[in-house]
Amino acid sequence: MKGLTKKSTFEDISFELHKGEILGLAGLEGCGKSEVIRAVFGAAAYDSGTVKIHGSSLESGGVRNAMDAGIAFVPAERKVDGLFLKQDIAWNMTIASLKQISRGRTLARRLEDRVSADYMERMRVKAKGIRQGISALSGGNQQKVMLARWMMMGGDVFLLEEPTRGIDVNAKTEVYEAIGECVKSGKGVVIVSSEEEEVLGICDKILVMKQGRVTRVMDAKSATTEEIKHYSV
Repeated sequence: MKGLTKKSTFEDISFELHKGEILGLAGLEGCGKSEVIRAVFGAAAYDSGTVKIHGSSLESGGVRNAMDAGIAFVPAERKVDGLFLKQDIAWNMTIASLKQISRGRTLARRLEDRVSADYMERMRVKAKGIRQGISALSGGNQQKVMLARWMMMGGDVFLLEEPTRGIDVNAKTEVYEAIGECVKSGKGVVIVSSEEEEVLGICDKILVMKQGRVTRVMDAKSATTEEIKHYSV
């Protein structure tokens, strides 16, 4: 990403993301970090700058373009923006991969069941089965279902907005393990987080933002919470 700019929101944001790497975007609420990844995913427009994936430019302003390019997005408010709460686990897992589980214009139910059960096991989703309603799951398990959705689609770049917001300590560990599963399979991950300890604990590199601009780029291994807070304000 080079020089990404949206007037009055963020300005001149640039970074590189590699396979198997976790990049953190940190800063105070309202600094523009969430708006940056939403713009990359096409959920919000930007005025100038370029985004390239595998060397090819990504057109601005379209979620379908981003998905076709292999970009995945897990929003902070999963019950508002991410999940279909009246549907079951299988439905929520496969909604981004309908082409892969269809034969012509018909959904292949057995294939859907088999693939969903496989990902449910891989991501260690705790539930009675793939036909259990998604609303009955804990926050951590709901988050793992959303990660599985994009892994199933075959995305290469995962944009995660506040991935452990509103879940307990044990569930956080499980979500971190699920993110680790993405990294092991060669995905590049961008995490937007308001928790300094989170980006320090799981990221390789950290970009700190303040009032829409990057104020510092840090190696997570040598950075501290105090430094992140300092460059945030």
